[in-house]
Amino acid sequence: MALLHSGELPASTVVLEAPEDARGATGEAARITVVEDGTDTIEVTVDAEDAGWLVVADSVRAGGWHATIDGERAELVPADHATGAVGVPEGRHEVRLFYEAPGTMVGLATSAVATLGVVLLTVLPVVLARRRRRHVSP
Repeated sequence: MALLHSGELPASTVVLEAPEDARGATGEAARITVVEDGTDTIEVTVDAEDAGWLVVADSVRAGGWHATIDGERAELVPADHATGAVGVPEGRHEVRLFYEAPGTMVGLATSAVATLGVVLLTVLPVVLARRRRRHVSP
């Protein structure tokens, strides 16, 4: 925090919270084009002269945020005390950050099982009653 507030760092400097996250980024220039900046999706095109970090100044550190680079999962790391960063390799890349509510898949599976249970509990008695009527009839 002291380093960030000291005023000694150039604006282009990214302060990563974990030293092991700093892997080969040089900080060379990159052209960034924001394709979409929505409430649950951020899409950016990065044309980088060398590997570097894309810092997203939104609260993407909360649970549920994920990142991809060219459609492949990428790590979203804490940076600049309150933001998140994605390590982007040299070249042109599509970076996408998106929010998936934690527990979405568990919720969908639970809903599917509950729906199946309701259908079975509704249909099974009707099927069994029809079978009984057929066996009882002369």
